[in-house]
Amino acid sequence: MLEAGTSLERLHPVTLQMAYMWADRLSETNMGYPALKTWNYFMADSDGDTLLHIAIILCRSNIALLLIACAPTRGWLSQQNTSFQSPLHLAVLTDQPEMVYALFCAGADLLVQDANGNTPLHVAVRDGQIQMTGLILQGPHSIRNCRIRNYEGLTCVHLAANGRHVALVQLLVVRGADVNACEGKTGRTALHNACVSGDVAMVRALIRVKTCNLNARAYDGLTPFDLARAWGHEEVCTVLAAQGAMTAEDDSDF
Repeated sequence: MLEAGTSLERLHPVTLQMAYMWADRLSETNMGYPALKTWNYFMADSDGDTLLHIAIILCRSNIALLLIACAPTRGWLSQQNTSFQSPLHLAVLTDQPEMVYALFCAGADLLVQDANGNTPLHVAVRDGQIQMTGLILQGPHSIRNCRIRNYEGLTCVHLAANGRHVALVQLLVVRGADVNACEGKTGRTALHNACVSGDVAMVRALIRVKTCNLNARAYDGLTPFDLARAWGHEEVCTVLAAQGAMTAEDDSDF
């Protein structure tokens, strides 16, 4: 089990000791198939982590690749620990693009969601990993992946916009993400949120997308212009007005 920013020293010492012991034992096989039964490698510890999870956490790519090769079914590559993290989640968290590529090429599920409802793509976008995001979007179901909401109701576009990652928003939109997707809780689009935060660069990037709805309404009926004005972001209001954006009151007149 690994959270963003967790160092190896914070892992349980027994878990680390066992992981290194198994890694050394597997290394002695010269990357051949060990004599022990394959299913032993995929038995989980008290945190729900298999040896594949641990090898990825420890960045032991040679061991992880061997375990991937040993997996008898694709489903085993997507086993989740007690935080519902799959090996793919951990490979993203530890910034191992080669491992992510190896996993999804072997059939690991890119759409699996962790305890917060985040797919590996959500995690990469949240952490501002543009290379990792581009890599995951090369995998299967990329459009569907872009549109999945986590348990806070956020799509990857929302996470990218909230994190002020302009390049990631542009990449996601090119790969099929819906720029007008609404948050599950508030009904706000990424443009609404950029207007709340006063992020002029993000607002400009979003309104350049031809399909961007400048006058989208959140569940409370407010448009992006309403929120920019309410939060006192005059420059954002100027940018929106130049593109013909309206307040809820103006929009109701049409």
